[in-house]
Amino acid sequence: MVIWFGRGSTVKEAENRTIYALHKDQLPDNYPSMIQSSICDSQALLPALNASRCIKSPHEISLIRRAVELSSIAHRGVLHHITGLRNEAQIHALFVDICIAHGAKHQGYPPIVASGTHASTLHYAKNDQPLKGRGLVCMDAGSEWENYSSDITRTFPISAKGWASKESEEIYAIVEEMQECCIRGLKPGVRYLDLHLLAHRIAVEGLMRLGILHQNDVDEVIKKGASQAFFPHGLGHFIGLEVHDVSRHPLMGLAGARPDMNDLREYREILGGLGGEEEVMGYKVPCTVRSPLLAPNMVLTVEPGIYFSKYALDKIYLPKPEIARCISQEVLQRYMHVGGVRIEDDILITEDGYENLTTAPKGEEMLRVIREGAECGHGADLVTESQQIALSQTEQV
Repeated sequence: MVIWFGRGSTVKEAENRTIYALHKDQLPDNYPSMIQSSICDSQALLPALNASRCIKSPHEISLIRRAVELSSIAHRGVLHHITGLRNEAQIHALFVDICIAHGAKHQGYPPIVASGTHASTLHYAKNDQPLKGRGLVCMDAGSEWENYSSDITRTFPISAKGWASKESEEIYAIVEEMQECCIRGLKPGVRYLDLHLLAHRIAVEGLMRLGILHQNDVDEVIKKGASQAFFPHGLGHFIGLEVHDVSRHPLMGLAGARPDMNDLREYREILGGLGGEEEVMGYKVPCTVRSPLLAPNMVLTVEPGIYFSKYALDKIYLPKPEIARCISQEVLQRYMHVGGVRIEDDILITEDGYENLTTAPKGEEMLRVIREGAECGHGADLVTESQQIALSQTEQV
């Protein structure tokens, strides 16, 4: 089969015309001296390209499915061996090792392995601290398969006995409820921001039950921005060739809304927003705010979390009287050691609902895998007695 694209333009024909490219680096090395009177536009084609990437083809879905499958295997492997690991670096290394052993040689992004209070840092990068004395680990890691990424987060205890504290278990239960309820709401035609709002409501209700938030009006707490102190990021994002993949319109925007429309005013009132009238939940509100309603063959994440960041609370949220009045600082201090809990799955939107592509254990299954790994002694295979002695000496130094 022969496809004829035409002979192209000569230099003379290209003069006084716009040259379109997806990226500036695709232009000739000697541009613009070669065609001085022409104009290069590297932006006009992006909306169409981004829109086409939002809906995945069957082949793309198969590649993402494979990436998620291998990452789920690696997450399970870490859980199985966690009781024999001594620091964040070993967790990082084991995850990557399992991915490579299954043919996934590249990660979609640098793994986040945050133990204890480090889990309050959303994009923690050190991955080198000892696990001793820390109750849990938040691991956000996903491999690529043929350039398509996965993105999975699990938060888990490091002991076969389960959660190190009642507070950690309670926060995990709230985040688990946030994720399960939001996933159940996924289907074509749904506005993703509505699920984001649902996650905030569940978070507020749960934190009220624990006494961390001592206001009785859920809407009022959200309106004042107090829920942002504990759930400061979006519910999720598209995934594909990029771990945060592109789309024609932002997933967290308002479909077809304008600042003078009632639905935008309603969302601004519910969400509050620390950035004033120009921001809602940290997301910019331009003149035309658009968001794609969910459609079949979109692939996205659902990743709610609750965090106890000392820096964010002390420097950003508690200095605001309207937020400080919603939070019981006495109760809050009992939960600061938790650090943070996030659970993230990769979801395919189908014709009539969704398919959760992620099989990495969570909840009770996660705890069972940790116990079984400890019982069969697999953790001991990873670190020999002599290596443990050497590691102990290094940590003491």
